Amino acid sequence: MRLIADLKDEEYPYQGVKETRDIVRAIVLDEEGRFALHHLKGDDIFGHRDYYETPGGGVEKGENFFDALKRECYEELGYQVEIIAEIGEVDDYYNLIQRRNRNHYYLCRRIAPFSGTHFASKGDGYIQETIWVSFEEGLALVEAMKKEPLARLVRARELPIIKEAERILKSLPIRL
Repeated sequence: MRLIADLKDEEYPYQGVKETRDIVRAIVLDEEGRFALHHLKGDDIFGHRDYYETPGGGVEKGENFFDALKRECYEELGYQVEIIAEIGEVDDYYNLIQRRNRNHYYLCRRIAPFSGTHFASKGDGYIQETIWVSFEEGLALVEAMKKEPLARLVRARELPIIKEAERILKSLPIRL
């Protein structure tokens, strides 16, 4: 998978890296060409959070990236998905928890009726709502995420991916 960005955490002091985590994330399209964004809110070690991010989560032991992506989309969105294309990888660092994330992004479309969300991880509890937005709307929401340090880290990760997903989608001969 092509590396799109290697991002350093300039929000919190560097304390070394104790863990590297593989994460899968998706730009999931609906039948109208809109994509899913989670609106997260809450407070934790990072402080206050109020930002948007794409669905996804950690790859579990024994899982390949495709199975992990399908599981995460089902848990967080309530839809089965079909992978259309690989978008790329963004490596980012969270100095506060001494972790490097390798985020593997995919372009997908939902293919099965909504079955309800099945939140499974602690992080899922921060999801307040999922919205379906056009690329223009999604870029504007993510671009505006500048208030909190964590939001700025997520913004740096998500912006290049949303732009690349839109570029890939325009180049593919698919129907939603």
